[in-house]
Amino acid sequence: MRSIDWLNPTRIIKKDPFGGVCLKIPDLLMPFCWLLGLMLFLPSLRGPGLFLDGMTYAAVSRNLAMGLGTYWDPFYTATLYPHFFEAFPLGLILQSWFFQVFGDGFWVEKFYALVVFIGLTGAILVIWRQLVWAAGLPALQRYVWFPVLLLLLVPKVVWSFRNNLLENTVLFYDLLAVYCLIRALGCHIGLRQIGYGFSAALLTVGALMCKGPAGLFPLATAYILGVCGVFPFKRCFWLGSAIWIWFFGLVFGLMQLGFVANFANHFWAEHLAPAVWGNRADGHSFWTLAISLGKQLAPAVLLCLACVGLMAGQQPLKRGPFKLGLSLCLIGLSASLPLGISQTFRSFYLVPALPFFCLGLAMWTAARLAKSRSSITLPRWFVIALGTVLVFGLGFVGLDWGKPTRDAAYFQHSALLQSVSQSSGVLGGDSAFQTNWQVQALLARYYRISLQTQNAPTSQHPYILHDSASQIPPGYELSGQYFGPYPLLEKHKPSAP
Repeated sequence: MRSIDWLNPTRIIKKDPFGGVCLKIPDLLMPFCWLLGLMLFLPSLRGPGLFLDGMTYAAVSRNLAMGLGTYWDPFYTATLYPHFFEAFPLGLILQSWFFQVFGDGFWVEKFYALVVFIGLTGAILVIWRQLVWAAGLPALQRYVWFPVLLLLLVPKVVWSFRNNLLENTVLFYDLLAVYCLIRALGCHIGLRQIGYGFSAALLTVGALMCKGPAGLFPLATAYILGVCGVFPFKRCFWLGSAIWIWFFGLVFGLMQLGFVANFANHFWAEHLAPAVWGNRADGHSFWTLAISLGKQLAPAVLLCLACVGLMAGQQPLKRGPFKLGLSLCLIGLSASLPLGISQTFRSFYLVPALPFFCLGLAMWTAARLAKSRSSITLPRWFVIALGTVLVFGLGFVGLDWGKPTRDAAYFQHSALLQSVSQSSGVLGGDSAFQTNWQVQALLARYYRISLQTQNAPTSQHPYILHDSASQIPPGYELSGQYFGPYPLLEKHKPSAP
């Protein structure tokens, strides 16, 4: 019985006479990526718990699905951002459709992130195939899963998808835009080239509509490919200029809609301008950005160096693969260096740039290994062991279903919180919680509760959330229930006559 190469079904793999399967090492990348991806993402699906930003986006998306707020006037809570202009709404709208279909389970936003990641890997595969085909390097087609493997080794990419950040959707749109651009550059002048070029401009607008200007780097991609000599410079220049015209035409058309212009004005005044000019400054610099980029890419770089150093049959890096790898890394720089303009920086802002560095590193490494004769024989017991690990991993997720993945203390059952959620939906809170965004996000996402911190003790709230460092306000007493480390207070009940 013969075995089929999963990466290239037209090629038969030689069977080992002792019952194993003899594979070249690159042929292992696809199943290994599947297994590694499942092991990285499945544990995060088992229970509630997200990073602050991911909880916020999930709460806003869930509210949209429930009819609270509109697409261009989203709603977070009744007391915090009742008009949510912290990010453009396209990513939130897409996520809200998942809530409409699947309900308000804790896993819905994580499932959305997983679907986006699957789409992301597909986009990486078609970009790789298109580039190596255009460059006349068919030997590199069999390394199509290598950039995905490198991407799974980048800590912040995996963390970002496990925590439902908007950068995930921005990256998906940007990858599709770059793919359409590459297809357009590979076409003769005609309707197909215009169609792919216009699609690249439209997808770049989609990236803009997810989180703002951070996703606009595909506008520079055509010029980078031309300067590096991947495609003729003249063709790249004219097509890149056409994409700019289409892009600004689409944006201008959107801005003629009053609700879009109103959202853009609020986004500029409340989010983008404070981030760029320092009202939200955190003291970062280009040096901070460079260090963060180096930390994220270090595992991928080390794996590439190990492959080049340990595998036999290497060949010199030729000009074609070098130009491809250089252009991809420059695209990554065009996505990351503009972040230095802002006075606010978080390492996950780099997520849209990181896959392009992985593509470039994979291109350089695969070109060195294309003639490698290194092979490995997989005995049947090893294949069975891999399957067993996967089955036990799925069983672990099933047994722990519903167990929080972080902030476990905040998910203890509280009858008081349930009663607040079902009645007014507003909980009083000490002024210390006014800037405790994590507590407010937990209440909003998992309990549908808004936290009112202004004059809460003197209001008519039957319950308030109390900071143990302050005095219990008059008229309230401990209820015996807690939200994480914070006690819930209830009003004194009038004594019976």
